[in-house]
Amino acid sequence: MYKKSVILMSVVLVLLGSIAVAIVENSKTGAPNHPVPGVTPPDVGTGYLGDITIQGTAINNFSRIGAWGWNVYVNKVVDGPAEVKNKSMSVYLTSADPAKYPRGFIDPNIRPGDWVEAYGDYSTGSPNILLTGSTNYYLKRVSMIGTPKQRR
Repeated sequence: MYKKSVILMSVVLVLLGSIAVAIVENSKTGAPNHPVPGVTPPDVGTGYLGDITIQGTAINNFSRIGAWGWNVYVNKVVDGPAEVKNKSMSVYLTSADPAKYPRGFIDPNIRPGDWVEAYGDYSTGSPNILLTGSTNYYLKRVSMIGTPKQRR
């Protein structure tokens, strides 16, 4: 029995010694003292995140809790992904803190049927163009109702 205990204690001491040596060696090389699992970054896809400029027809204005703007039927994508062409988009401002999230501009003279242009923040698949985040963002009337030559 005594012999088995001595052997077991010897094995434990050898294991503890090898662990201590590994810790000392890792501390010299700067390697962590514990294994770090490999991390695979999430698939971010090929979506578009950025600014977009569109032209289209103002459909109706809206006001929701914390957001207000216009629904716009997109006839032309001036700059950005073409996926929004021939779709209705909500172009809006939010009530976020303007000191932290600057607001763009919505032309107060827009009426339903007017030809408008919007420049704002857009993400692939979203039905929204956000005008909060830059003072350069805007929704403005380009022409009034009844001037179709301007709509080409």
